[in-house]
Amino acid sequence: MSGFGSIAARLPALLPWRSPAFLARACVALGFAVLLAACQATSTEEVLKVEPKLPAPAQETVGTGPTMIAMLLSRNGAEPLAGRARDDFEAAKLAIADLGGGTVRLTAYETGGDPANTRFMAEQAIAAGARLIVGPIDTASLAQVAAIAPKGRPPVLALTGSGGRPGGVFAFASDAVDSALEGVRAAVSAGQSQVVLLLPQGFSDADRARLAAGVAGLKGKLLGTVSYPLEAAAMPAALKAQQPAFAKATTAVIFGDGAAPAQVARALISGGFGVTITTLVGNSSWQREIYADSVLDGALVALPDQDSLAQISSRYAAAAGRPLSVEAALAYDAVALGAGLVRARGADAITLQALTADTGFRGAAGLFRLRKDGSVDRRHTVYRIEGGKLNVLQGQGDGF
Repeated sequence: MSGFGSIAARLPALLPWRSPAFLARACVALGFAVLLAACQATSTEEVLKVEPKLPAPAQETVGTGPTMIAMLLSRNGAEPLAGRARDDFEAAKLAIADLGGGTVRLTAYETGGDPANTRFMAEQAIAAGARLIVGPIDTASLAQVAAIAPKGRPPVLALTGSGGRPGGVFAFASDAVDSALEGVRAAVSAGQSQVVLLLPQGFSDADRARLAAGVAGLKGKLLGTVSYPLEAAAMPAALKAQQPAFAKATTAVIFGDGAAPAQVARALISGGFGVTITTLVGNSSWQREIYADSVLDGALVALPDQDSLAQISSRYAAAAGRPLSVEAALAYDAVALGAGLVRARGADAITLQALTADTGFRGAAGLFRLRKDGSVDRRHTVYRIEGGKLNVLQGQGDGF
């Protein structure tokens, strides 16, 4: 079966992806200011599972200084979130070592994975004078923390991809939706703005809404959202039933686990549904094994910039005894943001005005900018799958 990168007869606009003209159109003009540190990561699935020798204490403080950053973590809770929490804390400690400079201390509060207890721990941190809260990493616990009256609550950088809201609660984590939208950004910049979403049955309504809003915000036109069954044999019939959504589409965005993205792409080609589609957009949830499927040749996948990630990966691995994950890199960035502001501007520097500066920040996981509505803009490097490997198509740029 031919891939999207090799069917020039059917998709004549695809080949310009490789040309300087496409690259020039796809690049976004950016301008930037405040710098943090940077890092290299593996996916969550590639991180070694290392169980703690002892339970994490109820509170654990690293660093010294009058200004406190609090972390809400569940290192003693259920897996896999407990493993992620341990990774996040290792990264946070590295951020304090890099940027604390004797001005900031970090205190981790053990939540046990219970949302009500997470709120209690957040209130304890606030009473202790926390200027910034990093975490939690699940939306149920975040809802409890967000319910604390904004007047007495410091800014919250939640390590989730959703759940942000006005008033200083930010969905700081980057997820597959962010990744897909960065791919859409590149496609729209190249004039391929007619978008169709292909989502597996059971896909989150919240993430579906984020995708629709994101496509609109990027000046793309969402022609339709196609829900497909998980059984490969049933995909062609399901796509045919929703064929009008593909009539004018130039960009197809595919979500799915395992081999599903390749199966969907193959069904599009074999069924003749995507004859106008010239751009296939993947996301960070695609497993690397499917890159080798030729049907995905030419697909775009936006990921955190690997050169940026490489800046702390070796130090993290030496300290933690396992590879750096993207999630841990984001925890590094959250703590480094607060510590960097305090070190540069003083104890009172962590304000909503400073955090939501239009210039944004450069962190371990790349460029990011916090928005007043609680969302976070991110820039990724856009890669193109060629022969089973990722080749850089468009860098993350220099700023917003």
